[in-house]
Amino acid sequence: MGGGAAPPAASSVPRPVDASAITTASVRVTPATAAPQVDGWREAARHLDWTLATTLLLKLPAAEREKSELRLALGVVAVHAGEHKTAVAALTGLETKIPMLRQEIRAWYAQAAAVAGPFEAAAAILLESPKVADSVLAAKALMRAKNLKKARAIIDKAIKRAQRTKRVRGEAGARWVRAQIAVASNQPTLAAAEWLWLVKTHPGHDNVRDALAKLDAGKHAVALDLRLAALSESATPGNLDGTLTTIDALAKKHPTEKAATLLARAKAMYGARAYKRAVAAYDAASPFAAALAPELRYYAARAAARSGDEVGAIRRFHSIQACHP
Repeated sequence: MGGGAAPPAASSVPRPVDASAITTASVRVTPATAAPQVDGWREAARHLDWTLATTLLLKLPAAEREKSELRLALGVVAVHAGEHKTAVAALTGLETKIPMLRQEIRAWYAQAAAVAGPFEAAAAILLESPKVADSVLAAKALMRAKNLKKARAIIDKAIKRAQRTKRVRGEAGARWVRAQIAVASNQPTLAAAEWLWLVKTHPGHDNVRDALAKLDAGKHAVALDLRLAALSESATPGNLDGTLTTIDALAKKHPTEKAATLLARAKAMYGARAYKRAVAAYDAASPFAAALAPELRYYAARAAARSGDEVGAIRRFHSIQACHP
């Protein structure tokens, strides 16, 4: 078990905890119970500045900070700020002080303790929930506790549950964690299989680029179409220029795949909301992919509309008819 204070008693929760469903609306502090000097942290929280809100709460006098309502507020904003150890300290035992919010407090406590410890206690609470996301978080907590065997058993069950309930993104997140467990357990073949599965089935996933990097580091082959799909569908405004540089390098390496690389460039720009650039990119790709001409003109038209070029959008929409005389 990881470090940290003793957890709230498990028997105090009559219903399963859904840690992924709790929101800050559950823990509002009313003006009647909050001292005037807490207005600063409340304003910071309203602006979603969780780090500042946490800092301001911690600066309150100790006696004030020990009030149940402020402990709860500190626990919630600290979780959002990534200050998990602070959150655990604030929330430990608090469910006995505010029984009306027992379930919510245990959920926030579990989220924080899954990162800062006590890990086994966090996992136990999270596993009361039927949510795939909570099982994944429990498995990650057990990884931190070095209990890889139990973590693997939990993540395997989470994947089966996601498949059974058709939680597609839940399965993707669980498989990413199973790859991490496989690496920690010295099972590189399983890890590579999970990374490749993610690239094949979820090219737009948050972790797909990390999966590609790990496959490349292990010298595992990744087909060009899969690589281009992962790059283009995970493009964002922040990584677009680097993405285009990588795609251009692939174009030089695979000169016979001009249509595929041009289309990947266009999709990356569109996905990153660089709509003016996407219009030109789709237009450039169209002559090299005749079979996809209607689709390319359609997305070029949409990109033009989103960039504010209504005339260009209408012209391209009309041109689609030329593909089907």
